[in-house]
Amino acid sequence: MKLFTAACLLLLSSPTTFGLYKDEAGLNDFLLSSAGHGYHGVNYAQIVDDYTVITSSVSSNPNDILGGGGSGCHVAGRDINTGSLQWRRNVCTSEEDDDSLHSIYTSKSSGIIYTNDKENIVKGWNGTDGSFLFDYASSASTDALSFPRIWGTEDAVTKTTSVLSTSMHNQKKGGDIIRFYHPTTGQPLSFFTDDDQEVYYLNTNDLLQKAFSENVDKSSFMLGLVTLDTNQIGVLVGYASSSNDGDSSLTSFSQMALVQLSFQSKTNLKIDSFSPINNGSGDANTMILTSSLQSQVLSANQLSLVAISSDKKAIVLSSGQKWNVDTALIDSIPFINSNYVQVSSVGGVQTLLSYNNNEVKEVLADSAIGFCPEYNWLVTSSSIYSVNPQTAVATKVKGGDDMGKIDIDSNDSVKDVFILSCSDSDVKAMITTFGGTTQTVSISKGTENVEILSMWSAEEALGSITSTIMLDESHPPAGASSKDSATTDDDIEDEDEEIALQSLSFSSRIQSQIKSLQKFALSGGFLQSSFVTSLFSSSPKKKERDYAFGFAKVAVLLSEPLSKIIAIDTANSGKQIWSMGLNRDAEWHKILHGGPNGKTLMDVTVGAHSHEVLVLSYVPSDVEAVAGNIEWKCMDGTRGKTYTSSTSTSVSSPVAQIIPLHSPASVGHVHDSGGCRQMALLLHEDDTLTVVPDTAYSRSAALNAMNKSNGGKNGMYVHTVDKSMGKFRTVNVLPEEGGGSSSVIARATTVGETTFNPSTEKIVNVVYPQRGEVIQSPASILGDDSLLLKYLNPHLAVVVTVATDELMADVGNNFYKALGGDAGEVKKPKKKPLGVTKPGEEAPAAAVEATPPPTLFINLMDTVSGQILYRASHAHRDTGSSSPGSSNNIPVVFTENWIIYAFANARTRRTDIGVLSLHEGMIDKHGITAFASPEQEMLFSSFESAKPIVLSKTYGISKTVTAIGVTTSKGGISMKQVLLATNGDQIISLDKRFLDPRRPSGELKESEKKEGLMKYSPILPIVSLRTPSYTQTVESVRSIASTAAYVESQSLILAYGGPDIFFTRLAPSKGFDLLPDDFNRSLLALVVIGLLIVMNTVKKMGNKKMVKMGWT
Repeated sequence: MKLFTAACLLLLSSPTTFGLYKDEAGLNDFLLSSAGHGYHGVNYAQIVDDYTVITSSVSSNPNDILGGGGSGCHVAGRDINTGSLQWRRNVCTSEEDDDSLHSIYTSKSSGIIYTNDKENIVKGWNGTDGSFLFDYASSASTDALSFPRIWGTEDAVTKTTSVLSTSMHNQKKGGDIIRFYHPTTGQPLSFFTDDDQEVYYLNTNDLLQKAFSENVDKSSFMLGLVTLDTNQIGVLVGYASSSNDGDSSLTSFSQMALVQLSFQSKTNLKIDSFSPINNGSGDANTMILTSSLQSQVLSANQLSLVAISSDKKAIVLSSGQKWNVDTALIDSIPFINSNYVQVSSVGGVQTLLSYNNNEVKEVLADSAIGFCPEYNWLVTSSSIYSVNPQTAVATKVKGGDDMGKIDIDSNDSVKDVFILSCSDSDVKAMITTFGGTTQTVSISKGTENVEILSMWSAEEALGSITSTIMLDESHPPAGASSKDSATTDDDIEDEDEEIALQSLSFSSRIQSQIKSLQKFALSGGFLQSSFVTSLFSSSPKKKERDYAFGFAKVAVLLSEPLSKIIAIDTANSGKQIWSMGLNRDAEWHKILHGGPNGKTLMDVTVGAHSHEVLVLSYVPSDVEAVAGNIEWKCMDGTRGKTYTSSTSTSVSSPVAQIIPLHSPASVGHVHDSGGCRQMALLLHEDDTLTVVPDTAYSRSAALNAMNKSNGGKNGMYVHTVDKSMGKFRTVNVLPEEGGGSSSVIARATTVGETTFNPSTEKIVNVVYPQRGEVIQSPASILGDDSLLLKYLNPHLAVVVTVATDELMADVGNNFYKALGGDAGEVKKPKKKPLGVTKPGEEAPAAAVEATPPPTLFINLMDTVSGQILYRASHAHRDTGSSSPGSSNNIPVVFTENWIIYAFANARTRRTDIGVLSLHEGMIDKHGITAFASPEQEMLFSSFESAKPIVLSKTYGISKTVTAIGVTTSKGGISMKQVLLATNGDQIISLDKRFLDPRRPSGELKESEKKEGLMKYSPILPIVSLRTPSYTQTVESVRSIASTAAYVESQSLILAYGGPDIFFTRLAPSKGFDLLPDDFNRSLLALVVIGLLIVMNTVKKMGNKKMVKMGWT
């Protein structure tokens, strides 16, 4: 009876058991979509239909004319009240790359968005839903054209867009090519010149030559478009010159002209007149342009200020009996009332000027100004008010001095302010920061002050993530002891990581069981326990289950273009936990976690990741003789708490390589001495090594890693890659005598070097094996029971090189010369039909096709010896684009002994996927017995050991591949899946067996069938059921990261690099360790209780029988 009672109590008092059901696997995914402005932030914002905000990465500043229309390809629409992304479109015609350009114009009246890209293709989009309306491609070649811009003008009477115009700069002729289009249909408009010739484009050089009756050898640009009358428009053009500093700027007013055109019909324009602008001396440069040529100055004479020069002269368009252009001193402009106008300088400074009684005053000058001229609302960054740059302010420049403050992240500062809508009582403004944060606020006039309400905010940095680290999100145990009252909050936060790691120890689990028993006895017993079990899928229980199974991860994301770090909670649909801005002047940023190999990423005593990360930023010096500084932060990656930091660690030369170092959790905190458990050893270009942080403990840890007795038989080896010079160099690190007297603690000596001739090959990618990858077996068991040994050298790197344009041109010229033609001229030799000969001649042999030259090289490098272990080459690489998945971006993944890469094949018009598997050799099935074993060397040498045996195969796939990843599991038991991100905005998965280079071309043998090999097929299938992203759109993925959960069958993946971030959970080998879908926990409990009852009954019966037999 005692045994039965104890068993029942133990069963009923045990805490809720967390089980992972099969139907839950894969449901914990989320998609974070940004507006697509991650590399430059929001530089343009305009509202349409009162509900949708249009954003773009281009700039609407008219002084950016000489800098082009802007970078990037995405235009997006957000709900003005909630900030939710309504739509996003890639407006570029060609695939997006680093040189992508476009310009944008939004018609408030019609709600149509017009864009123009570097291919000079005009497109129209519906501003409400982003639907495509029309496009028109120019027939002229755009090879020499740049700076795409688009202009539009609103008719003041009809309140509609009267005409659309584009301009692109002709680099050969030095002028802008101007075209006109119908704003509704996109149809190009023709116009008649003075000699009645019909043309479809104008050149600004020709217009200025006619205006001034002279030919000036300078570049010229279109400067603006304005409505002059109901049927008349004006185009402002001008020459460009260079300032004393060498920067391009707009020229003086005497070199600008207004070209007046009138509508002859709906499809024709006519040039009416040329109005040159003369100011006499002609030496005043145009330092400031208005942000729009529409009337912004409120006056009875309806004057429109066009530009202001450095000597306070202005171009004014006045509306008398006819439109004309004048040059006047600002002081002489006859304003009746006090008026304000916002103008923009060439240097990017925004200026607000006021005019009253013929007197001009500068109200303020700042880097960001949002001004509503109708109601005099002003929103600006805070430098004019002498407050922190992390604060924006809002006020009215008329009717009081009340001011409200808008707080921005302490590590960020205001970049731009856009007025979305305004009235006399309130205004809605969008504030953008240099770190990519977009915040929309509602500002209203209160009784005593300006009231500000934050409507929503968005992080554009999510669209430019360059690297990520996945950390376990731990939590304090239920049995954690209370802190002493004298312990500070900082001490408590400092020890949270240790408490979380202790929660998985044996003693902590025993304490948790005891507390659960006490809770059971005092609070309802089995009934409450059953009730809690019924709520297993509730949010608190789900979070606790995510902790138990290792699904709760914190993804620390780094955006180098916007110098920002963002941490998101993968167990809470990607909710942002913390963010931090970095130095925008830095040349690069890096996040370090773990040591030089994956073993140090996890504390083996508790099985959880360490939370400390080290953030490095390299800030180059303005002085050429000085290298620069290293800024670093030691912080908790799960909470964003900074333990220690430094902004002034000077270096002797730029950093060539970074070696991460990490001390185990048992060492304890070293923050009091300014140290960090996560450290970095920096190899500089002058072959010296320094450690960050530079503390006694860090020096000791670095020297211990370099010591031959602890760091390996031959010490520490490091390598560097110089892409510009094509050099792959390996060095041996030797400590300085006495540990180093200065910041230098070691020096490097060259061990080996491989040079790829930069005139023929260019290094485009360097890839290393997966860090922390668990390899279950060093050999593969074949169908005949023999062993195929894997080549598992940890000191490997894959260097991808491509043939340079100079080499390809030289190869092509030599090929055509061999055919009897001139260099660069394509000529085909004359051919006779096969079998046709003259009498007495022998029949010519069949022509042998020349082997095409290779254009892509996959080089397997040893990072200790510096030698090439294997080199594979491919021809027909598509060189027509530099977008992800083609040309110079070759995605590669290195997992176990496999190398998988993809490139666009210009000949087959598809993507080729190459696979290399590395092996040491084979062991016969009788090679390992009780009496025999193969001869194997116990030591491996990068200099003397044999090179790997490489098996290779190439497959084709119908979609362009932009990134490659592979699943990771806790013990390496689950079968791996290869993940491919495609240009179709999907992520597809392939069983690794599809890519096996050992797939036979003929019929399968019995042993091959046992092994699970499939017959070779050149085309890889795309199975819809194996699409982890299902119907989600994941655009322009550049990297796929994976990490393991505590459940062997589950793998967590994160796709990033484009406008979207996608996270999901996969089961590559299905749920072999999961509970079935119809698992009945109540029935299991009843069966166990029933068995205990049966056991107790049988025991009693046996005891009675034994007693009875004893008396008989």
